[in-house]
Amino acid sequence: VNPYTKKAHRDQAPYEGAANARSIQKHVLAQIPDTLIERQTGESFPPTIEGGSALVLLFTDRDSSSPLYKSLANSFNGRLTFAEVHSSEEGLATQYAVNK
Repeated sequence: VNPYTKKAHRDQAPYEGAANARSIQKHVLAQIPDTLIERQTGESFPPTIEGGSALVLLFTDRDSSSPLYKSLANSFNGRLTFAEVHSSEEGLATQYAVNK
């Protein structure tokens, strides 16, 4: 933790790819941690909610979390709990009346 700004230290990730915008963008987006997002199944639902915070639940077809959702989870860490439900979990989708 930086003693002046009180922000967590961020490790550097060396980049050895091509020098074009798309390659650099992919590298940067891959560095966003997704450890704060719990992938939910019928058995693991509901997730543990820390400190009485609200739950943000995303129903998705994607196999990985979007960069926007990962960024939101990191920005609101400690204030909101973030979780994902894959579309293959039909029981949870039906329970919350989620349509494609």
